[in-house]
Amino acid sequence: MSGDFLKSGKELDELSMEGFFGADARNLVIQRDSMPLDEYLYMTLIQWNNTEQLGKNKVKEFILRLFTIYTEALKKGGQEAIDIISAFWQGTEDNPELECMSSYNEAVTLNQECKNLLADLKDNKKIKLSERKKLSQALLNTYSKNVELSSKILTALIVEKKIALGETYNLIQIYKKTLHNKIEIFESLVEDSFKSLTSVINREVRNADSHLSISYDSENDQFVYKKSIDGRIENKRIDLIHMMFNVIPSIGWLIQGFIYSSNLFILMHENKDLYRKSVKELFNIQIP
Repeated sequence: MSGDFLKSGKELDELSMEGFFGADARNLVIQRDSMPLDEYLYMTLIQWNNTEQLGKNKVKEFILRLFTIYTEALKKGGQEAIDIISAFWQGTEDNPELECMSSYNEAVTLNQECKNLLADLKDNKKIKLSERKKLSQALLNTYSKNVELSSKILTALIVEKKIALGETYNLIQIYKKTLHNKIEIFESLVEDSFKSLTSVINREVRNADSHLSISYDSENDQFVYKKSIDGRIENKRIDLIHMMFNVIPSIGWLIQGFIYSSNLFILMHENKDLYRKSVKELFNIQIP
């Protein structure tokens, strides 16, 4: 188990105890040490299900699609399918630095900072330019970290799908591929209905951000980025509101779908009763 995994877990606990993620998250951390892991995973799912959020139905759709990928991998590869989910968080025994807990830490922290900043600004009748610039930068940073985390999620999904199909794979080689390559590989392995999982990633915004070619136009409240079209460089624009309520939340649906589908997958393996209760609560489906 890598030091980065342990350090990130400790930081998230400390932030939760400070109330950074809200009272519900703080209470869950307080209760965690007094309950088994399977009960904690169940409580995490139920707490999320009882929270209002934009796009919850989309997250539930993603949970089901991702869960299907895991269960297909489980049928073909058994414990190997479970180990890949574990490796996402903790890394492997041979390469613990493959852990993605640190990326998750950065992504959720920046996302919460954005929420807190928006909450501070929502009652302002006139938002100062410096505040709008700060918000625009926070949104870009949040999106960048969400894309980084999504790329690592795709590594796990590609491997799970390869296990399900009985194909060989090299975890390190897949991990090192670009986001563009990973999306192409994933979409080549799945049916069209599963491509909704990758459609939420706005690669144009990500590419512009990675090449430092995106900026905030305060006069029009828009993000402006450069794109090559037919041999010319042209400016493309995204409204600030669209970035806040569409671009960033949609990639968050993939991340949440992965986290909660993983919790459900572990419950199916560790505690059938809590698994059935979770499915009933989330989807109103009765499993015998």
